[in-house]
Amino acid sequence: MYKIASKTVTIIVLLLMATLTLVACSPSEQAAQPQDSTENAASAAALAEAKTAAETAEAKAAESEAALAEAQAQAEAAQAEAEAAKATAEAAGEATSEELEAAQAEAAAAKAKAEAAQAEADAAKAAAEAAKTEAEAKTTANPYAPYAGETIVVSWPSLSHFEKAKTLIPQFEAETGIKVEVDSIQYMNMRDKQVLEMSKPQGQGGY
Repeated sequence: MYKIASKTVTIIVLLLMATLTLVACSPSEQAAQPQDSTENAASAAALAEAKTAAETAEAKAAESEAALAEAQAQAEAAQAEAEAAKATAEAAGEATSEELEAAQAEAAAAKAKAEAAQAEADAAKAAAEAAKTEAEAKTTANPYAPYAGETIVVSWPSLSHFEKAKTLIPQFEAETGIKVEVDSIQYMNMRDKQVLEMSKPQGQGGY
């Protein structure tokens, strides 16, 4: 009688533990995400937007630098052409004030264009650095933000510690926005092993 009663109590305990496991992993509990999950999703969206802005700014800075190089080359070519035309005209004695002024004006315009391109390149580079700094700051503030909304599968190591998991998992989900699913529960000590073996029908081995 004592052995039968003892085994009945053990089976009841195991059924309760199985019920707790199902409750801990049920979709209803996972669906009831705290408000922090919404905040994490918003943080992830803001982080993605900041990274996109940084990439766009960097691309614009590269384009501006290319335009600057081209404008500088044109300015140097115009300056060289103006000086060559002036030297040739002076040597031949055929220079006119109008021709020299036109060559100098062309060189000055090319130089102004190069300076404008330089200013635009500097502004684009500054914007890219600011966007990159903002993205890095958001990543530092919440390193889990890029993974908000994703699901990870974990294996809790011990039946005797599963009660802690029921508290820690929701806390982790609330703080990070990452969903957690428990795949299996494994024993780590002799007590857990004995409990698992007692739950098996007679004639079958332990886990």
